Amino acid sequence: MSTVTVGSRVPRDRTIFIAPECNVCRRIAPKCAVRRRILVAGMGTSPAVLTETVYCDEKKRKRQSLEEMCTAVEDVVECLYKEQWELFEKKVSEWPISFQFYYYMRTKLSYKFQGYQMDGEYNHRTKGFNQEAWKKEISCDGRTLSVRPDFLIHRRSPDSKKDKESPRNFLWVEIKRHGGKWLEDDRKKLCAVTSKMNEDLKKVSDYEVGLSLLLLKKHVHCEWFQSGCKVKYRVGKICTRTHSIEWEDITV
Repeated sequence: MSTVTVGSRVPRDRTIFIAPECNVCRRIAPKCAVRRRILVAGMGTSPAVLTETVYCDEKKRKRQSLEEMCTAVEDVVECLYKEQWELFEKKVSEWPISFQFYYYMRTKLSYKFQGYQMDGEYNHRTKGFNQEAWKKEISCDGRTLSVRPDFLIHRRSPDSKKDKESPRNFLWVEIKRHGGKWLEDDRKKLCAVTSKMNEDLKKVSDYEVGLSLLLLKKHVHCEWFQSGCKVKYRVGKICTRTHSIEWEDITV
């Protein structure tokens, strides 16, 4: 067996150990990176070019993941306003807009999330889901909040191999057209589903990223959640003439 680094060229059909590169700090084979055994199969007589990405720090990985997701969702929201402006002019409810959001997310981002499924209004409760724990943790004024997100990026079924390499539950989105108590309900729900602290809720929680999306005619509010708290808040101002969006960071 031989050890090579990222980008090395090797003969075809050789089993080697690759020293991964951290996607954040660009160091080769950080101490916490596990060397992975891969079978490299070349095309014809041409040697294969190796590529592998890991992260040497969990916090950096999460931050990178959040920034990439934020950029991707903002692009989708801009397409939504430019191409579906009539929905916002007519002041329709969140359901037709959620459908269009799902369509653009699936069209533009499915290639980035191979191995994941994208679902809207997903109401399946995983085997082992603790209903009593959910009622105790997620309630407002005596009302139990629903376990039915507007949009998800996740794996519907457990996959022990894939779940070791990447989060099974990646993104949970709640969409609203108006503020008020329902928006506050969403914030509490997103804090719960992105938290890993509650063992009773582990069947529905442990989402990598949560997003509360408030879509108004003149403004967009994106509140991002990780590890049980709000970590990023972006507001977009809509130009009613061109339907373009000017984004601004708000201090959390």
